[in-house]
This record gives sequence, C-alpha cells and structure tokens, in this order.
Amino acid sequence: MRFDERKMKILSAIVETYIRTGEPVGSKTLSEMPGIDVSPATVRNEMASLFSMGLLEQPHTSAGRIPSHLGYRIYVDRLMKEEPLTEKERDEIDALFNVGDPDPDRLLQDAAEALAEYTDCATVAMTTTPSYVTVEHVDIVPADKSTVVLLVIASNGVVKSKVCRLPFCVNAGIIDFFKKFANSKFSGHTLEEISTEYVTSVAIQLGEYSEVFNPLIVGIYELCREVYAGQYLVVGGMPAAVSAYVQGGAREAEREQQMILSTYHDDFPKYSSRIRADLLQKVFVSVPSMLGRKLIYTHLVEGEKSKDLSAAYDLLRLARVVAKVRHVPANGIPIGYGADERNFKPLFLDAGLACRA
Repeated sequence: MRFDERKMKILSAIVETYIRTGEPVGSKTLSEMPGIDVSPATVRNEMASLFSMGLLEQPHTSAGRIPSHLGYRIYVDRLMKEEPLTEKERDEIDALFNVGDPDPDRLLQDAAEALAEYTDCATVAMTTTPSYVTVEHVDIVPADKSTVVLLVIASNGVVKSKVCRLPFCVNAGIIDFFKKFANSKFSGHTLEEISTEYVTSVAIQLGEYSEVFNPLIVGIYELCREVYAGQYLVVGGMPAAVSAYVQGGAREAEREQQMILSTYHDDFPKYSSRIRADLLQKVFVSVPSMLGRKLIYTHLVEGEKSKDLSAAYDLLRLARVVAKVRHVPANGIPIGYGADERNFKPLFLDAGLACRA
C-alpha cells in the first residue's frame, strides 16, 4: 500500500488535532479542515488504509482514530514542519555549552530545562552509567565532632558527596580506620556489584562496630546508587516546593526547600522560654538521619540529656513537624492496643525537606 501525499496530509492532520485536543479524530472533522479537499467517505477510506498500515489506532468501536506510536514516528521523521530558532534562542543554547569544565549532571539538567522551555512540552532527561564503572576512591572529611562529609569518586569522573551525622565523636584514628576499611571493600568494585547483599556482608565484617558505622556504610551505598542511577531530586509534597518545581525546575525547587527550612530555623527562638532554640535546631536537622530506625534520643545529638531531647522532640511533634510511629504487638483490636510509647520510629513532615535538612 502506497503512502501517498493524501495519506500524509490526513495523518498529519490527525496527529496535530489529537495533540491539540486529546480527543479521537473523526472523518467529518477532517473533511472540513483546510487542505483536505475530499469527502468524508474518501477520508474514511484513507483512514482505514492508515489503520491497516499500523499508523492509526481506534480506542473503541464508535470512536474516531488516534495516532499509533509508528504514526507519531512517521510524523516526526517526515511530516512535522521545522521551525527555525531565533537568534536569541541560539545564543541562549550556545551559552549552556560554553563552559570550560562543565558538571555533566548540571549540563544535562540545563539542557532538559531549555528543551522544555522552547518546546512547551514535558522533558525527561536520563543518564546511563556503563556497567564497568567502578568505585575509584572513598574519602571522609570531618565537619565537626560528630559530622563528616562522605565522598565517593567513580572511575568515570563523577563525584558524589553526602553529609553523615554519627552517634559518636570522630577523631583522626577513627577516620583513618574507616577510610582504609571502606576503600579495601569498595574500591575497584563495579557499581553494579555494590548491591544491598554486598553492603550487608561488608557491615557484618565490622563485627561489633557494624551498628556504630552503619550510617557511613549506608551512605556509601546510597552514593553508589546515585552515581549508577543518575542524579535525582526528591521534591516531596510541600505545595510551594511542588509549584517551584513545576514552574522553574529542580533548582527552583531546591531553593524553595531551603527557604522553607530557613523559616523553621528562624521560628525556633520563639520557643526559647520552653526549650533551648539551638537544641530544637539540632533535633530538627538530626531526625532525618534516623528515619526508618528506632529512635534513641542520645543518638540524635551528642552530649545532650535524653530528657531534654525528648522534650525537644515532643515540641516539634506538637508543631506537626515530626511524628512517632509506635511499635505495637498487632495481636488484637484495636491495632493500637499495647503500643509501646518508648519504642518508636520517627517521621519527618516532608520527604523532600528530609533530604535537605
């Protein structure tokens, strides 16, 4: 069957109408369009031919036709009219790539945002990491007495970092010990090999210290996954952050999240008559690191009394910033019967903010 000029016009009209309206397109509608100078009966015959060629689909018996995947492909490759970029648009695109030492993740993000802006269409950009990419080096940089910056450097040049808050004070000896241990277990291994099973086996090798160093082991795993899967942003459900993401992309969402967090920090001094503002702030930023685990107050902030930390957590809970998921035996009705008030896991108000707190 020949794909002649009339069929091209009809397919093009169907694709463009369906994109504009989202509704199946009928022969009567097509016959009334400029440039389709044939009767509805002729249009129906041509649509039947396009359907048999696999270029159109019919959602249900009484509906008109919509383009198939192949129909869209033919339209993009052969029928869609090219619209030249303006000089301003060309300059803006050239500026994206006129960087001496570009960050691959940021470059891809900028390109996707530019494409979405110029086409008025949703844009999804993904990177693929070859299976042979390995961990080149693991490094730890102390930030304060119980906080370190964890870095994973991959053989493809990608560097990822993560702040880890530890339930103990770090010193040069501890840093040196774990750095040597981590590099002996992760360096040279492909990102594909570093699975949950492998990380679990590494943690077991730490013996009695496995729970102490768990945040660092988990951190290395998460960074390896991030390198392997590409960069991602957790937007969460805060309306302002979601709106910023929709309107301005990832960077605007990150900026909005930071502003929300700053607002919370600015509010803490208002409660200084009830509890120390600095303690509220420390608990606020430490809770996300305890998500998914039983909360032990003394692990939240080093050197603070358990009763003070409990009071700070309860004040944040009253403000609905955090919550408690209590342990229950689940052997009776109601399910909450027998809940252990002292045995609980924490929840944070928003997943996106938890990643940035």
